[in-house]
Amino acid sequence: MSEENTRKQVSEVIREKVKKILPSWEDLEYPYEYLNAHKYYIVKPEEYDAIPEGINLKVEGIIEEKPVIKHTKTNVLLLRYFVETYLTVSGIKIKHKGPVFIRKGEKVTIWGRKQTPRFDAKRIETDDIIIQVL
Repeated sequence: MSEENTRKQVSEVIREKVKKILPSWEDLEYPYEYLNAHKYYIVKPEEYDAIPEGINLKVEGIIEEKPVIKHTKTNVLLLRYFVETYLTVSGIKIKHKGPVFIRKGEKVTIWGRKQTPRFDAKRIETDDIIIQVL
């Protein structure tokens, strides 16, 4: 019995230390919405830096500079070019897989995952169009 108790105590101590390093999703006290059965926390651009990496977020903002669309050659025979779009929304650097035809100054809502060094967008909404990665 004493070995089991010490193991439980050690595992609780380890959980607490890991929790300090990697906060769980339950610890985030932000409102959330679901999109395609995934939970996205609604965050203001000012709060973006405080969120840990690997969490799905929904951010609203205005495009600050012209989006850059990059074509990269691939070695796959069926796919000759891979297209990515890079843009900045309210100070947040965003990457989207595919072409995005939006302009500087447009108000957008972006759904995606916070990664290093950019925010990976899964869905971009404007007043006129919805662009989504399948």
